[in-house]
Amino acid sequence: MKKLLLVFAVALIAATGLTLSFQAQIGCALGKAVSCREAGDSFFSEDNYDAERALGYYLRALYLGGEDPYTLYQTGRLYFILGKTQFSIFYLDKTLQLAPNFYQALYMRGLTNSFAHRLDQAEADFKVYLSVKPEVWAGYNDLAWVYFEKEDYKSLDRVAREGLGRFPGNPWLLNVLGLGLMNRGFYPESIIAFKDSLVGFERVKTQEWGMAYPGDSPKTWAEGLQNAILAIKANIVLTEEKMQKSVGQ
Repeated sequence: MKKLLLVFAVALIAATGLTLSFQAQIGCALGKAVSCREAGDSFFSEDNYDAERALGYYLRALYLGGEDPYTLYQTGRLYFILGKTQFSIFYLDKTLQLAPNFYQALYMRGLTNSFAHRLDQAEADFKVYLSVKPEVWAGYNDLAWVYFEKEDYKSLDRVAREGLGRFPGNPWLLNVLGLGLMNRGFYPESIIAFKDSLVGFERVKTQEWGMAYPGDSPKTWAEGLQNAILAIKANIVLTEEKMQKSVGQ
């Protein structure tokens, strides 16, 4: 019966010119782990995004083909996107056990630990990541946010400025620097940082925003960028109010 299904599937593909995604889905249905991974990839892409379907295919690939770092990593990413940080950390831990030098998985685990409020673990992951990947601005940004959550604003300032030394004008780093300065009472400097960040974000294209958040649905990119701009404008107003109150005291 399985052989007949395979013959039918091959004939159907040849006759109709089905997409690679659909071919992968057929292969997965026939028990091929590599096809399940390909189907997962097809639904975890800009053109055909469906996080839950992608996760289902990656899990089936793991079930059929055993553990491999790439599929474990993609599974961990998707659990993070779907808000299931405990499962995300589990699969990212498994990834790094098999591939200790898979540094993108280390970054992803740091990010997941941060969202799960496991701040010490997040700090440790980002520090290791930056020691080997100092050319990635996101590492500085996310470590700075860990320090923001820890209310360690001096460390935030140090990391954000280190990142800006490598990536001058980066709006993400300027924004988190502004937050740190505001919380330390350096209101005029904070407003400068926020305004510089705002100028930068107003120049960011939707596609560039998506490149900074490659796991998110493309449908959310424009809204995410606009929300960032609105948040910075609100923080400028808030900081100006704080500065006026401090002057009046």
